[in-house]
Amino acid sequence: MFFSEVNSLIDYLREEKNEKHRFATRFITVQEQKVWKELISKLYYEVDQSIRLSAICSGEDLFPDNESILGALKSIAGSGKLIMICPIAECARLYPENGEIIRYLAEWPAGNVARVYVPLLMAGDILNNQLNRVTRYKAGILPEVWTVHGEDRVEVIVAPFRGAGTWDSRVRTGIKSYLELWEHGGSQKVWLETKWAPCLPAQQIRSDFRVRLYSSGFDFVRENCFWEGLRLEWGNSSQWEWLATNIQSGESFDKLASRLVGFKEYNSGRLFALWRTLPEDMRWLVWLWSKKKAEPGTYLHHVMQSSSGVNLLARDIALGIFSAGKSVMLIQERKELLHFLGINHMPAGFWDKFNSLTDDLDKLAVLTDISEEERRSIVQSIKNILQLKVEGMLWREKLECVYPVLAWYLMSVDFQDDFLNEYFHLYIRCRLTDQLNDELAAKAREGAEKQLIWNYPSREEILTRIDADSKKVLWVDGLGLEWAGLITQLLMEAGNLEIDVKVARSNLPTTTEANRCWGENDEVERGLDNIAHHYDYRFPNALIEAFEVIKKIVTKIITLTQRYECVVLTADHGLSRFADKAGKVEAPEGTEIQQYGRYGNVGSLQYQPQPDSGWILDGSKAIMLVHEKFDGSGTSAGEVHGGGTLEECLVPVITVRKPDRTVTTAFELITGIVRINPRGKGELIIKCNRAISNVKLKVAGQWLSGEMLTAGKWRFILMDFKNGKYTGKIYCNYRLAQEFEFSVMKGYIEDDLGI
Repeated sequence: MFFSEVNSLIDYLREEKNEKHRFATRFITVQEQKVWKELISKLYYEVDQSIRLSAICSGEDLFPDNESILGALKSIAGSGKLIMICPIAECARLYPENGEIIRYLAEWPAGNVARVYVPLLMAGDILNNQLNRVTRYKAGILPEVWTVHGEDRVEVIVAPFRGAGTWDSRVRTGIKSYLELWEHGGSQKVWLETKWAPCLPAQQIRSDFRVRLYSSGFDFVRENCFWEGLRLEWGNSSQWEWLATNIQSGESFDKLASRLVGFKEYNSGRLFALWRTLPEDMRWLVWLWSKKKAEPGTYLHHVMQSSSGVNLLARDIALGIFSAGKSVMLIQERKELLHFLGINHMPAGFWDKFNSLTDDLDKLAVLTDISEEERRSIVQSIKNILQLKVEGMLWREKLECVYPVLAWYLMSVDFQDDFLNEYFHLYIRCRLTDQLNDELAAKAREGAEKQLIWNYPSREEILTRIDADSKKVLWVDGLGLEWAGLITQLLMEAGNLEIDVKVARSNLPTTTEANRCWGENDEVERGLDNIAHHYDYRFPNALIEAFEVIKKIVTKIITLTQRYECVVLTADHGLSRFADKAGKVEAPEGTEIQQYGRYGNVGSLQYQPQPDSGWILDGSKAIMLVHEKFDGSGTSAGEVHGGGTLEECLVPVITVRKPDRTVTTAFELITGIVRINPRGKGELIIKCNRAISNVKLKVAGQWLSGEMLTAGKWRFILMDFKNGKYTGKIYCNYRLAQEFEFSVMKGYIEDDLGI
């Protein structure tokens, strides 16, 4: 029987209730939610009693059982009562077995009750499925089903978590609350939060009343975020539920992640820079977003391809380098990621993989400077590389990436003195191998025979020439010229500082007592000297500790530049790792040997050493100028001073100022393409807008000094560069002035052809 509107049905109901009939139940099907709401509200006034299923639920998240419903119906006292039961369809829709009660109600006899009205919303299929099992219905004995016409769509989401965003106003938690909603008219869109979602066999027969059942947060995210590649194993249940509860209707995964993280679009660098400040759920979201958006060709993309969980990300980033390429770009990106994640040691399994490597270049590529053990391993690899004389182009850039402090230590400084440059180039490499080689020993003897130490001005002479209204002098006990390169590079990294480096001579003998020249307002740092004389001096630990001392000193200098116009760094003397380990020489008879044989007191003895003896007489002191020592002394486990080798005697005077902002310096690249001739030589030429001095080019991990061709025009010689693109940085007075790109190509030029 069909009705076009609710009022027509109510009119018919009022007449029909007076008719005698064997069976009391009248099923009423409704096809529209608004009609349902109207019908329910009017039926409440037409019946004597309503059996609301929500009131029969034995818990907030439990269905009413059929026995209890039938029991409630049986318990109604009196005769001729009009009863309404609702919402039967909503129980049967979610759990089909609940629909079996329809068969019992269909044959409910009239007696105590005259009529039992059972309204059902968009449940014709559910009703027919049950009634077709009732013999009397198929025989046409039971009353007709009443139907109110209509057309509508209803959507119910069933999940074990609460929806968010546009769903908030329609969320119902628990079965009882859900039934109460339908007892009061329902809604076109409903979100039911129930713990039973994973095990509900909800019927979705009708397309106009759609039940979208999600057994987990993952199911909901995958269906609603438009990401087909999403995998369940990428998160746990609580993570998926957290994400599901934050999804807004029609929101893609990228838009969801963008909104939650607060970034307009995916940016791996910015996202991971915030990693340590993010809560756990947000870290997981960043990890998940990276699975989707990490750019191919990056180290992060390589790692995310195999990363199985956010909790393993640190391990994956640490170990992924073993299966990745070893380009500087990838190495640098990995190191940044490890820093962002706050990793301070390598995970289990790293050292097993590392120890399986045989090539020191490969070892260098997988290391960083974040842990003490790695730093020691880097030094060991560089030691091997230097001993094998591996071409610098193969490892300089990688070293500057993985352990910049060590790379900068190796770069040294251009002292504008070929002998000095070569000497300290050799000395620093011997420091890295912890062994005096024949080249350095020969160079030291050459300098001793020529007594080159007297070619350099005294420290006091240079200090007195430094003019500044506000000056601070910082002395570092034991700071020799070997540290000038590292210090200037660290200062350059700080930026916006003008640096001047001069070579000064300490007083002989190179003891602290003979060089205690600081004023009462000067500061003295003793970290280097303490390391050098420690009883448990060990290589490479001592060298690595010295790097940290230098870093702290530079930090202090930078701080002092905020207070003083000029900060000067100098030392009482330097140190030598080898100046008592190269053999012994006889001292003049009666000499009182001092400082591990580096010098001796000869008193009033008159003695003139031979030019090739390796030592000189300075007043009453016999001073060793080479790495041998006077016989009759002990040996130091660490470093020594007192003698006159260049590393003991020569110290830097480094002046640091803030630049004059009124003067601007700009460069123009003249040779954008550098052609390398058959001898491996090429020329790069730049032009400056003003006359300048002390111009250097840093490229491919090495320093190149410029040759001034004319005022403002400079040439740099490139040797043995490979074809490709390079990034060069121009420095004036150790201050970064400009950065540019150029290409290197191998090919003949006219001069090579004799044209």
